[in-house]
Amino acid sequence: MMYWQQLHSVHSHFHQQLCKAVSKEGNVTIGECFLTCKEKFIVHGDYCSNLLDAQVLIDKLSANNASFNARLTAS
Repeated sequence: MMYWQQLHSVHSHFHQQLCKAVSKEGNVTIGECFLTCKEKFIVHGDYCSNLLDAQVLIDKLSANNASFNARLTAS
């Protein structure tokens, strides 16, 4: 599964849980929603903290490697 698909899945589940907590549909509190998704949000934090370094590397490779740049722009 691609990262963005995993991210979408986590956020969709979190949103559903929040909706249940707000509507009092289930026995779920808002705090429990965060605790349930805590581990998955931590993984997302790692992704975000490395995003700038990844973008710098992509920019460097794109500027110095025509083959890489061609594949990048074709995607």
